[in-house]
Order: sequence, then structure tokens, then C-alpha cells
Amino acid sequence: MKIYTTEKQCALFNANYHTVGEMLICSADALLRTKDGDGYDQEHRDYLEPIRNKTLVMERTSKCGAGWWEVIKTI
Repeated sequence: MKIYTTEKQCALFNANYHTVGEMLICSADALLRTKDGDGYDQEHRDYLEPIRNKTLVMERTSKCGAGWWEVIKTI
């Protein structure tokens, strides 16, 4: 699964919005609470809401554009 974060979210989580190889570790709940506007789209909500209390380990791989993260592990 790939997760999108805004530049504001990246700043809150102290993660670089653009850098390949960057890691982001946070809870699904934190992602849901910090998304501006109308929040996440249905696909993101369907993935994140059932695992609100879990921590996501994500990495920006070469397959990810700016702001996008590949979920490596859920703990």
C-alpha cells in the first residue's frame, strides 16, 4: 500500500517530502488526524481506519513520488 502525506504532515513528522530513501514512522491515527481539508480519500480511509492503533513504517522508494510512501511494515 502507498500512503500520501502533505508537506505539512511531513513537517509535523520531521520527514522530508521529496527525498528517496527517507523513512516515516507514525501511527495510522496520526495520519488520519493531521490530513488537512476533507481528509483522506476512501481508499486511504479503508486502509487506515481499521488499523488506527497500529504504527506504520514507511519508506519513500524510487517508485514513490514526492509525498508518497510505501508501507514496509505495520506494528
